[in-house]
Amino acid sequence: MRNIASGRDLVTIDGTSGAKESRCQFSPDGRHLALIGLKDTVRVWEVGTQSEIARIETLPDVKSLLFSPRGRYLATLQENGTVRTWLLRGEDLVAEVCSRLTRNLTADDWRSLFGGEPYQATCPALKISD
Repeated sequence: MRNIASGRDLVTIDGTSGAKESRCQFSPDGRHLALIGLKDTVRVWEVGTQSEIARIETLPDVKSLLFSPRGRYLATLQENGTVRTWLLRGEDLVAEVCSRLTRNLTADDWRSLFGGEPYQATCPALKISD
């Protein structure tokens, strides 16, 4: 992305060259940029750090993107008319998952998913099962 007045590059994002079209959307606060990329992928970047914060894969024929007013959600519109909303922030995803669960992972569940990582309760308000 380039500042038209100065001609300076503001942001360089890898992995978007060769995309069908350059379709993108800035979040209302300008901190994030969502791009429709290759291979049915939507990628969200933090502009200041130029780091990818979210990737939505296997989403065919996205034609439009729109952030919610506070930037918490990203909406995608596909060619077939399907509209989907996506939470972007890790803490929002954890809160959504915990709102749907009735217990934390067991120690066996944890080991099968995270190997040797030390166990931690993913949803502190829920009981820990044996």
